[in-house]
Amino acid sequence: MNNLFRACFSRLFTALTTIVLCLALSAQAHAQKWDHTDIKYGTDDPSRQWLNIRLADTVGPAPIYMFAHGNGGSANGMSEGELQAINNAGFATVSWESVPTVSSPADGLTVWADAQLMFDWVRANAATYNLDADNIVIGGRSRGSGGSWPLAHSGHPAIKGIYMYNALPRGFWQSPEQWTPVDNVTANAPHTYFTFGPNAQSSDGHNPVNAYPVRDRYIELGIGHKITFSEGMWDEFYDESNNWTNEAEIMEYFATLVSTLPSPVPPNMTDNFDGTPTGYPWAETGSWNTSGGTYNKDAIGYENTYAGNSAWDSYTFQADMLTVGSADPSVGWMASSLAFRVSDSGNMYRMRLHNNGSLKLSTIVDGASTEIASVATGYSPFAWHTYKIQATLDNIQVSIDDELLININDSDHPIGRIGVRTSQSSVSVDNLSVIQPPGC
Repeated sequence: MNNLFRACFSRLFTALTTIVLCLALSAQAHAQKWDHTDIKYGTDDPSRQWLNIRLADTVGPAPIYMFAHGNGGSANGMSEGELQAINNAGFATVSWESVPTVSSPADGLTVWADAQLMFDWVRANAATYNLDADNIVIGGRSRGSGGSWPLAHSGHPAIKGIYMYNALPRGFWQSPEQWTPVDNVTANAPHTYFTFGPNAQSSDGHNPVNAYPVRDRYIELGIGHKITFSEGMWDEFYDESNNWTNEAEIMEYFATLVSTLPSPVPPNMTDNFDGTPTGYPWAETGSWNTSGGTYNKDAIGYENTYAGNSAWDSYTFQADMLTVGSADPSVGWMASSLAFRVSDSGNMYRMRLHNNGSLKLSTIVDGASTEIASVATGYSPFAWHTYKIQATLDNIQVSIDDELLININDSDHPIGRIGVRTSQSSVSVDNLSVIQPPGC
């Protein structure tokens, strides 16, 4: 009996240990996925009114994607691939909870009220989390699309776009005498992207045909160009084993939606470094200073500074720049550079005049730099020159002292800030401007 007891106890102990280990690993994965969890945005029912935040790797305040999950899901349920796709577009994610399963009109009203409460709380507390309270995209999956719909069409100026998966399924169209999603659509509707798993021939309740009245309403109002339908993700992205084949999953087209959004603030920026505030503060690594009417990094090293707005897309970036010193003037890349369409410290375009006179344009993706254009010039980085970069959709043109030297198409970075970088060098900058549209 003692041996039998020991064996049973051993198996029980092993099973409990395995359960504890699995729970610990699950909790660790959850903590790694979100930067802030279980934040209470309301006091009516804290077990219902909470949210998670995934921050973006941006220099300044990040625009926000507000996501509401599908029926029976949880605000914890977004995958790492989905969150990373949102991050790659320069956005932070707020995934919020309310009534987890909407099964009655009363549930729907509660979710609508919670959506507004959550929205107001996030905007009021945006600075705490380095979020841009005036640049928001509303999102949702199935239940979450309907739960977010009145908020998305509230006309609030901070709401710039809508991105939803399996939007407005059959259940939201069952009581037209009380409400249909079309009721909320106005001519001021933001840019909208609907992507669906099933196609129009599917018997699934998320058939995109259900949402066609919304598309038709956009067209009737003369804003048909503001709505996009993408159908049949289940056909396109499931393999033979019924597994997703795209890492971004339901957020596959989020960056496409972002590329259609207007800049959230007037994009023009000028800075002559004469003591007048620019309105776009510089975020710096290392010690930069303004003296003698120029912006300077005196010590030779690797330092960066960025400014502007993360949603800038097509613009002209111009600046006078001088590489003051180099750790080794015989090494071409040890010179200073201008950066543009900067989404974070590892993703941007970089233009650098090398010490041997070669002008090089590179794309930096996830920290890895790839040269995409190079031209020999007679210019030296150790003299003052006026550099002009025109980025118009996928086209990039680079000039020095009004001489066009690079004209190339590339689509790695559609939006982002501007900046100045040193590479084992020191630098001075003056007469900086960002103007949209290009050339004006």
